[in-house]
Amino acid sequence: MSVEDIKTYVDLCLEGRSTIQERYEIIMKHKATALERFEEAKRTVKYMEEKANHYLDIINGAILDDTNPGQ
Repeated sequence: MSVEDIKTYVDLCLEGRSTIQERYEIIMKHKATALERFEEAKRTVKYMEEKANHYLDIINGAILDDTNPGQ
């Protein structure tokens, strides 16, 4: 959540109950953004696990080292 969004949220809180819907919408927007970031993080972790397993295969002699573009 940006600083501006936080300020808006706090200002709405200070206004009271009449701003519940607006605050809910801010929270839902932030949740959607967090979920997008979470999905991207999961994709990154999966890629890194695959890359690490590839290196383990090289280390264990299961495959040749194909990671050096100079060879």
